[in-house]
Amino acid sequence: MNHQLIMTNAGLQAAFDANNNGIDFNIKYLGVGDQNYTPNPEQQHLVNERARVQFNQFKKVSDTAFSIVAVVSGDEEYFVNEMGIYNDKEVLIGVMSNADKPITYKPAGGQLVQPLTLDFNMLPPNSINIVTGVNNLNILVDDQLAALATASINTMTRQVQQLFRLSKLESMLNQTGA
Repeated sequence: MNHQLIMTNAGLQAAFDANNNGIDFNIKYLGVGDQNYTPNPEQQHLVNERARVQFNQFKKVSDTAFSIVAVVSGDEEYFVNEMGIYNDKEVLIGVMSNADKPITYKPAGGQLVQPLTLDFNMLPPNSINIVTGVNNLNILVDDQLAALATASINTMTRQVQQLFRLSKLESMLNQTGA
């Protein structure tokens, strides 16, 4: 299910202020909570935030869009019904929630690995930076790395097949007494 990011007025103002002052606009945190509602641009925080984590990985998709991954850990179990995107100054930039449906589920004692694709097309192109934490994941693999991994696996498979053939030939030679 897709949930739309509702930009907050404070988030838009922070982005435009950063752009006008020539400083970086850094998006850094994902907040998750357990309340269902219809998001409001006047919001300044989630209704019932349960966790806030730094992003672990991102990939720039376009001048305004990013694929982002965050990992939420902890002992608690709950349905994630609200998500908030925060900048490095902890201003709520945008909110996702639905009055009727959960977004996802956070298992007890486990991790929620949450991928998001966010398009900030209402902001100037190339005006956003994503800040990741030190526990950087390498989940998002680009096409070149995937092709390299596939070629390496294929090469290893051929080498193992050759070893089996060689072993079989040596066994046949040993049986003939050569």
